[in-house]
Amino acid sequence: MGSAASGWRSGPIALVFGLSLSFALAGSLLSFVLVNTGTDPEFFRYIADGLMILVGLMLVVKPLGNWITLKLPRLTANLNLNTEASTV
Repeated sequence: MGSAASGWRSGPIALVFGLSLSFALAGSLLSFVLVNTGTDPEFFRYIADGLMILVGLMLVVKPLGNWITLKLPRLTANLNLNTEASTV
């Protein structure tokens, strides 16, 4: 919020609009996938619950947060993502 406010006068409004739009698009896309695949919505609720509990534990239990912080860069390095811009 601070960087949005210091960037330009309407920065906070643009930030709120962007967040609202991203949540609306993500919710619409997830609903579309659920309806078209016939997947039970309870399945995604359990995944969301698990992720929220994991993030909460990482914030509360310092050694767990440190361990995850050390492991995530290795995971992304193993994915071999090319972050360089391609020249076309």
